[in-house]
Amino acid sequence: MKRLMLAAQSHDEARLRRWIGSGWRLPFFREELAGELRLLPSRTQPRSDMSGEAFHCAAGTLLFSDPLPVLGLMADCPALPGVSTENNAWYWRYFSQQLSPQLAELFEFLQPAEERQQPDITLRFEVFLGEAQASTLLSLSWDTLHQLARHPAWQRLIAPLNPEFPLQLPLTVGKLQLSSGAARRLASGDLLLPSETFFSPEGHGVMPLARRQFQVHLELASETTHRDLLHITFSEELTMTYPNAPLEYDDQQDGEEVVPAGEWQTTRGSFDDLSLDLTIRCGNLQLTLGELQQLDAGSTVLVQHVTPGEALLCHGNSLLAKGELVDVNGTLGFQVTRMLRQAGTAMEPV
Repeated sequence: MKRLMLAAQSHDEARLRRWIGSGWRLPFFREELAGELRLLPSRTQPRSDMSGEAFHCAAGTLLFSDPLPVLGLMADCPALPGVSTENNAWYWRYFSQQLSPQLAELFEFLQPAEERQQPDITLRFEVFLGEAQASTLLSLSWDTLHQLARHPAWQRLIAPLNPEFPLQLPLTVGKLQLSSGAARRLASGDLLLPSETFFSPEGHGVMPLARRQFQVHLELASETTHRDLLHITFSEELTMTYPNAPLEYDDQQDGEEVVPAGEWQTTRGSFDDLSLDLTIRCGNLQLTLGELQQLDAGSTVLVQHVTPGEALLCHGNSLLAKGELVDVNGTLGFQVTRMLRQAGTAMEPV
């Protein structure tokens, strides 16, 4: 077997690459003009022979491919081309004193450097000041980037998602835990009571989505040709996110046969005591990201891919059984009507 040859990556490198992510911004002011410095990812790979000019700062050595335009926006005086000498060293001290106060806290000082460090990463360095803007490639070592990243004024740049981005969200009505052995022994007619219910038999319930929670009322359709309706009555912010993975509708198509009794394992398995987290789902909500962001009290959402009164028993996104929602002394229950058999690696109805 051929051994994989994977590129080595240190823990610090992985952490700093994760820190860069989609980029960072640092707001600053210069002569009452609002400005912004941005550090962005770049596809350019660092090389030892990269052209550009090196500068010292308190964090380490910075190699700019085109430094003068960006430096000219960062201070109240222009930057001089060339390396620092005894004749112009005073000017770079003066230049550092003229840096925007916010940028002076980040770099402390900037002056040309004759020697260069071997760069580890190349980023996009952009400066905006009023209507003016300039950009350059910035190559630096991991240690220098680590020192710059410690500055508390950085703000994460988050790329906005398209409001037309389609979402498919499962409507979870209950959660429970079963051992794998108990799950294997489930049969048509078995009744399950969720340990955690999100809906009452009357259709009133809650729907947590990320950091939002909606109080809702589920109105079941009177005919199979109509769709269930989910009416939102109240909305609130949560302090923690709630995991809610969508269930693919392609995995929900009805089959033709029930599971033959002879296909079930009759001996006790090694993992019969393994605990499984199960959910009871009642269709999916299909809406765009923009529609999701606008949901509030008074909104109504169509529930897709479900027959009124029916639900699915799932482990993750795998289907275990189909069933009906029932009222058990005022508590929502799930009665199995059809078991599903495993075919290959995917669960499919039979």
